[in-house]
Amino acid sequence: WIQINEVKKIGKRKYKFYIEGNLNIEGRQEEEFKTVIEIEIKCEL
Repeated sequence: WIQINEVKKIGKRKYKFYIEGNLNIEGRQEEEFKTVIEIEIKCEL
């Protein structure tokens, strides 16, 4: 499973996504992880 815990706006078009999850990959026993992804929106819709 993967879930987004929080999204923070850090600039006019920049966001930080706080993500955590638990991967069940063959040969590995349920690896938990936490990460932060920063995204900048470059175009307007």
